[in-house]
Amino acid sequence: MKRRQALQSLAILGAGLTILPSCRTKKYPEYRALGLKEDQIELVDQVATAVLPVGQLPVETPESRLDFIMTMLRDCTSPEDQSRYKNGLEAFQSYLKDQFHPSFSTLNQRDQMKALAYLQEGDKDQQLFYEHTRRWAIQHFTTSSYYLTNVLDFHFVPGHFYGCVVI
Repeated sequence: MKRRQALQSLAILGAGLTILPSCRTKKYPEYRALGLKEDQIELVDQVATAVLPVGQLPVETPESRLDFIMTMLRDCTSPEDQSRYKNGLEAFQSYLKDQFHPSFSTLNQRDQMKALAYLQEGDKDQQLFYEHTRRWAIQHFTTSSYYLTNVLDFHFVPGHFYGCVVI
C-alpha cells in the first residue's frame, strides 16, 4: 500500500515539476533573445531618453520607445550588427563605470552630454550603438500620430472625401 502512495506521490511531483516553468508570473519580453541583460536594456532606454527627452510632447504610439528600439534591433539588423551593437553597449557600460560611478540616469545633463560625446568619438562599435539608438529614438517620435498630424499636417488614409463635386 505504501508503495502505491509513493509512486502516486512521485507521479504528482513529476507532473508538478513539468508544469512549474509555465507558471512564472514575470513576463519576459521577446527581445531577450538578443542576449542583453536588464541593466543593458535600461541603459539603452536611458540613452534614448537623453537623446530625445520624454514628457515634453505627447507621443502616443502602440509601443514604448524602448520596445521600438529593441524590435528594430532584433528584426531590422543583421546578426553582425547586433553583436557590434552589443559590443558598443558593453564598451559604453565599462566607460561609465570607469568615469562615472553612478548609473547613467543619475548623472546630471552636462555629464550625460559628455558621455554621449564620448560615444560619438569612440570606436566603431560604440558609434554604431549610439547612431542606431539615436536614429531609432527619433524615428519612433517622427512616426507617432502627434508628430504626423500636428507637425507635418499629414492626413491618414483615406483622407478627406469630397462627395459632391461638380464635374
